[in-house]
Amino acid sequence: YQYTNHEQFVDDMYHLMNQQLMYVVWNKCYKRELLMEKQILFKNYSSCEDRIFNLNYYEHCQQVILNPRIEYIYHFEGGKGITNQYKPNKFETFKEFYELANVVTSDKDKPGMASLLLKGITSVIFSIYENSERTAKEKREEAMHILNDPAIQEAKK
Repeated sequence: YQYTNHEQFVDDMYHLMNQQLMYVVWNKCYKRELLMEKQILFKNYSSCEDRIFNLNYYEHCQQVILNPRIEYIYHFEGGKGITNQYKPNKFETFKEFYELANVVTSDKDKPGMASLLLKGITSVIFSIYENSERTAKEKREEAMHILNDPAIQEAKK
């Protein structure tokens, strides 16, 4: 499929994200000149850095082509990736992704983006309880801090 303008692409962004097509960088090609011109760089995060990078790039895309062919195979061992690991700022990166996704899409599918945030926050909460070496009290306090955050409260509506 080919998107020939930015608005058409943005209108489908939630649908594409929900299919797990828009997050990672390994299934995409990027125009170097656009990256250089707009100074789009990875943030020094250990979670959501590829999602945020892509959103910063998508903000400037006027044409997007989806290629249905399998061009290469990416092997991933689910339990060993950083996605499942505890990181102190993991929640903040998911929250930044949610807020940026709504900016890039002009809030066109805010309820959908909210559902993606809540799904991501589930993995954050699991990582706190499964992988953190903190006390039970510290884990509960961190989880409650996240669940009481205004962005999460808004997303739950």
